[in-house]
Amino acid sequence: MTVRNEVLRQEPPYGIAAPGFRLPDATRVGAVHLQIDNLQRSLELDRAGLTMDTLSMGMSDDLEAAIVEGATMVRIGRAIFGERAVPPVQR
Repeated sequence: MTVRNEVLRQEPPYGIAAPGFRLPDATRVGAVHLQIDNLQRSLELDRAGLTMDTLSMGMSDDLEAAIVEGATMVRIGRAIFGERAVPPVQR
């Protein structure tokens, strides 16, 4: 099943949530955000009258780019709380 079909299958889809992207080049992150924004717009066109009010993309490292590309929700936990302590791998 494609992402498009999965989103349109839900009644009603409220929006799209994309994972955070940690890419070294900010222009590449912006390009990914733009693709996600375009996906949301094309889904709205596929289903006449559908309006998705949530576009969740971006995290602490790329929140500015996500907002520029249309995000209505960003996840910024690390910017507020700092890095999470990752427990060592037990073998």
